[in-house]
Amino acid sequence: MDYFFEGIIGFEVLGKQRPDVLSAVDEHQKRIETEILNSCMHDLEDSNLPGASADGVKFLLFDITMDSPVIVFPVQYRSPQHLRFDLERIHIANKHRGKIETFKDCARYVQWYNNCSIDFHGLRLLSWSGKQLNISKDPKITHYNAESKNESRIPVKLSLKWPVGPSAHTIVPKWEIHCLIDSIR
Repeated sequence: MDYFFEGIIGFEVLGKQRPDVLSAVDEHQKRIETEILNSCMHDLEDSNLPGASADGVKFLLFDITMDSPVIVFPVQYRSPQHLRFDLERIHIANKHRGKIETFKDCARYVQWYNNCSIDFHGLRLLSWSGKQLNISKDPKITHYNAESKNESRIPVKLSLKWPVGPSAHTIVPKWEIHCLIDSIR
């Protein structure tokens, strides 16, 4: 109810003018772009480029570990069939890095990126009947046991990178995603 009142009818009921949020965002983006383009006229050291001081960037670091998680995804809505991801461990962590970028072929600035890595250790992919869908016999990457085929586990690594801070809107495409997974048979 709070959302409905505040977000939809609150301004009209209270007799106030609804703020134009989009024009404020556009003005902010133009101000950032102007600041970056002004650096074009000066030969700045890398440490003095716009964005180098990380003003307006909020850094949130996380390091999360989950031991023995089980993730269940339904195959279809209202169906008992599912895929089960049985893992030894999931580790999710990030770090922030700055990189010198170029805007409109002349202005250099420092863009900050959030780099997140998600490591799935010891993945077993199971069907709804309990049959293992990923079996690897490569001893370098798995805990394969010839007597017990259901102990075959593989590693999966997912890397994500996205721009953060006031100049993030100048970066296209926004996301960079890499995934390394062993073969599933």
